[in-house]
Amino acid sequence: MYFCLFCFRNIATDVFRSFLFLRFYVSPPPPPFPTRQNTRERTEFYKTLARLVFIGDYDKLITPFMLPIKNVLVQLEQSLGGQRNEQQKQALIGVCRDLRGIFSAALGSHTYGLLFNNIYPKHMRPLTSAASIWGDTPEVMNPLLKFYMELVNTKGMRIKFPPSSANGILLFREISSVVVAYGNTLLRQQKPTDTNQEYSHWYKGKKKQWCSFAVDRVVLH
Repeated sequence: MYFCLFCFRNIATDVFRSFLFLRFYVSPPPPPFPTRQNTRERTEFYKTLARLVFIGDYDKLITPFMLPIKNVLVQLEQSLGGQRNEQQKQALIGVCRDLRGIFSAALGSHTYGLLFNNIYPKHMRPLTSAASIWGDTPEVMNPLLKFYMELVNTKGMRIKFPPSSANGILLFREISSVVVAYGNTLLRQQKPTDTNQEYSHWYKGKKKQWCSFAVDRVVLH
């Protein structure tokens, strides 16, 4: 798996081969990592795919590129209010890792803005609600918080909204609601007695929670 991703990244770094790839590109294939042990590689896979899209006419490619992911978010929104199940859980984990990879490839304000406008505000509700619904599940919360950390990452000063836009404040409100919802869940939980779960189920989520909030304060300013 690592070798395949290494080869794929090499294709993305070659301009000629990238344009050949984009010539036959319509939309991303279904997630190529159906087995649970490989789902973490989805972030790198979609990061490379997004780089290829940004090489081409990304103003036209971005909509079909994001369509499968938006379809997953629509399905997750439709399932809100129902009982939690494994299918929803895996779909949420996967879409968070996919989005994190895509946003990590956006190095400029224009590409970031296109991605942001594709998912906000219409498709953010399933992600915002996940902190309340799955706050007690580290398998979900760690990818979710990592995505939000990437979403508010100001690397390269890529987050530049127009002076008349309220998107900066709205983004702050979005991440704040997630941090508060997850924080309330942590307050209701007790610290694990099993030392093997102490970091993954307690400290790891807290660290990402406050990192997300600290980075988002920079966005607001």
